[in-house]
Amino acid sequence: METDSESNLEEVLMELNKFEKRLTGENSSGSSSGSSVANPTSSKAIIINAVLENYLASVARTGTTHFPWPKIKPLFRAKLDSVIDEFSAQTGGQVEDEEDVPNVDAFSFAACREKVFQQLDSFGGVPFTVQRLCELMTAPRRHYRRHDKFMRALEKNMLVVSTVDPKAAAQQQPPPPPPPQPQPRSLQRRESAGFSVGSDAATSSGALVNGDHEQVRGEPEKKYAR
Repeated sequence: METDSESNLEEVLMELNKFEKRLTGENSSGSSSGSSVANPTSSKAIIINAVLENYLASVARTGTTHFPWPKIKPLFRAKLDSVIDEFSAQTGGQVEDEEDVPNVDAFSFAACREKVFQQLDSFGGVPFTVQRLCELMTAPRRHYRRHDKFMRALEKNMLVVSTVDPKAAAQQQPPPPPPPQPQPRSLQRRESAGFSVGSDAATSSGALVNGDHEQVRGEPEKKYAR
């Protein structure tokens, strides 16, 4: 599904509004336990339908969100939460054996996850790396097989402070030049007779035209006796 057409964008917007309402309902039902939108686990059990999945895939291809960050943030949070859980479950939570590297902390899944969601909440607009983030969320196993490397890739792409306009990636093509305007028939006849359009000088016959008086070069002016 292409999400660039106006009708499809309207459908996506409708689904985003529905998704936000469902998420708000889940949070309100768990308000007694203190859950909120800022809690990464608040988006659990929220199903992301095909329209929104295709929308995320479109952002991964184009880098254009079409909608402001507050509108798409709940979807990003839910998808990120789901992908992290699925990836960790598929890999069994195993991490690559690492040698001790000076000034580099050992990988902690819980700490990395918390940092990713904290950074997500800190964005005031669409993050500059939104396209790469959508690539990681829609195809997490394309480049990563271990969840520690995947989490570090997420963390790296979250460590940005710049934001972009929702439609920044939509390249606006310059309007085509206007078609040439047809010339009036009088000007066409004037050109076919050998005259330059807009000039009083003849280009082929050598005649000079000045108002109603016409004099041909090389021919002396005739004088008539009274």
